[in-house]
Amino acid sequence: MEEREGADGFFFFFFTRRSRHTSSGTVWGAGRCVKETGGGDALDLLDTTTNGDLNLNGDVTATTFDALALTGTVTVGSDITIRTTNTALSFGNTTNLTGAGDGTESLTINTGNAAVTLDQVGSGNRLDALTITTTGAVTLQDSITATSINLSGLSGGVATQDNSTITIDISEAAGDLALSNTALALGSNADLTITNLVNSDVTLSRVTDSNND
Repeated sequence: MEEREGADGFFFFFFTRRSRHTSSGTVWGAGRCVKETGGGDALDLLDTTTNGDLNLNGDVTATTFDALALTGTVTVGSDITIRTTNTALSFGNTTNLTGAGDGTESLTINTGNAAVTLDQVGSGNRLDALTITTTGAVTLQDSITATSINLSGLSGGVATQDNSTITIDISEAAGDLALSNTALALGSNADLTITNLVNSDVTLSRVTDSNND
């Protein structure tokens, strides 16, 4: 792993694959920027630990992407894809997962058969498109703002966290919300609002409310 200091005190990390089963990288400290990792072959482990902010400026391909210790803002700096090999991905402790510009960056998450957990997404700068592909469960802990959101075909379903108040905002009324063939389960004492739907399409397959079994 090579580290280079850039402008404004950010550090850029470049990962080089040495062995598919042994290569790993750790990002720690405050104000970190990760360029593309994994390349054509997956890293075994990408472990990120910081109480500062993290910029993602390229695709991430890793057997495991451990983002649970991230507590600051994660900024998507370009259209990127995060891929793990059937291992869970959690941004559950981040302050915000946001775009570098307002509605200019898209994020695709593919975890195979593993779970995905998201906290607040798109606050300040909304994402352009958010797409999640997994057969595992998807948990929403906070609100999501994006031009379009595709959560279709998720056999593990999408659930909102208990006691949460979540808004799904199709900002600028330019995109759609798709949950076709995906069960949406509202947690106990959870509220869900879908807003800014002018000229947008919403596709829902099945919605359950734990308070009204």
